[in-house]
Amino acid sequence: MGAGQAFYLGFYPGAAQAQAIAQHVARVAGLPTGNVPVGLVALPRGPQTVWLNFTEQVQEGEYGGQTVQVPARNVVVRPPAPG
Repeated sequence: MGAGQAFYLGFYPGAAQAQAIAQHVARVAGLPTGNVPVGLVALPRGPQTVWLNFTEQVQEGEYGGQTVQVPARNVVVRPPAPG
């Protein structure tokens, strides 16, 4: 026990504040940050990042200066973002 980290938010953030907080928490957790639209999920797994598209349309996400295009209802595996 005690190996995790928790964040406490003591106010209701506006949209821009919520986005900034989410990006900060994602960076701390080692998750890809950037433009990831609703319905597209990016999950780091070992030396790879797994992109899952839960929508009926092709989705495009950005991380680390790279653009990833994921077909509808599909999965794409990419190496981790540089830097």
